[in-house]
Amino acid sequence: MVTPTITGFEVLESLPENGTSFAWKARQTSLSRFVLIRMLDPQSSDTKQAGFTRIALALSKLKCAAIPQVINIMSAEGDASVLIQEYAPGTTLADLLADGSRIGSVEAAQCGLEIAKGLSEAWNRMKLVLRNLAPEGIEIAPDGTARLMCFDSATFAVPGEDRLLYDEGFAAGSPSYMSPEQVAGSPAVDFRADIYGLGALLYHLATGVRPFGHVADLAEVMQCQESATLPSPRTFAPKLSVGLESVIVRCMKKSPAARYASWKELIEDLTLVTQGKALHRKMPAGVAQAPGTVAMSIQPRSLSKDMRKRQLDAGVPEEIKAPHMHGGIAFALWILLVIGLVALGVYRWRHTFYEFPSIEIEDESFIMKNGEEGEAE
Repeated sequence: MVTPTITGFEVLESLPENGTSFAWKARQTSLSRFVLIRMLDPQSSDTKQAGFTRIALALSKLKCAAIPQVINIMSAEGDASVLIQEYAPGTTLADLLADGSRIGSVEAAQCGLEIAKGLSEAWNRMKLVLRNLAPEGIEIAPDGTARLMCFDSATFAVPGEDRLLYDEGFAAGSPSYMSPEQVAGSPAVDFRADIYGLGALLYHLATGVRPFGHVADLAEVMQCQESATLPSPRTFAPKLSVGLESVIVRCMKKSPAARYASWKELIEDLTLVTQGKALHRKMPAGVAQAPGTVAMSIQPRSLSKDMRKRQLDAGVPEEIKAPHMHGGIAFALWILLVIGLVALGVYRWRHTFYEFPSIEIEDESFIMKNGEEGEAE
């Protein structure tokens, strides 16, 4: 790709390709600041160029840490659409996952949480579906924030519009992170395709293995996304937290209806995983509960340092807490104890401050100990 000439910007270096567009690091001469320039191949069709421009306009209306701020949308020589965004040096997730590396459950959940918030903003405000959550298109900024860098495969899930218009007959996305409905070319694709893609990304982050990574042929990988059973993430990461495993399994359900029903639900669960807490939602089928865990619906409670140490020594995952008595039963027993103590106190008080008279029967008359007489009835 020939380096573009754009008035007001000095192009410094090309950046790795991570989609169908090209990117460069540049300097905005008027403000002396670094920016990111992204553009499609000038030979792209008018339909593709129109889609690129529309997506850029949508991104300009979003304010989220996971989506770099849009500075300008303009044209380069040859009338190619150009997107100017803020530039922040970072490392792609693909680099972090090189050589089969993986990250811990909490770190993976935190990364997923930041991405989910960005995708939630894009969906709720613009009905934008990314459709490509490959590690190559996600950067980790110096402050640790995950940032979505590539929207080349995005589309709009707007009623009455062709959601596959900008694909021009090709399947959008990266095979290892494509939802079954993307593979099938479904015209009804919506945010749940991104939920599946995020689940696939979390699978890779937590295990160091791409979903269906054992399959070499990309066309076969796509077929696997539609019908094959994915090995449990615990196969590759035995110490994976139960909470994150549950999130991954629910996200990657083959049927969109079986996945999370909203970004809000997924964000809530990822937040709990980052906090080391148990999930409130029922665990999906297929998730094996680790030894020593409690029911997912039971709220955890704080432990003493000594007990926590014993749990860790026994190999209990960090988010698993000690089982405790159900709150309703404990409250009922406490009430019974209070009632018993009150009854005992009343009994002792009556026998201490009040002497009951005794009755003796003699010759059809009764005589009370206080000396008073009366007639028998």
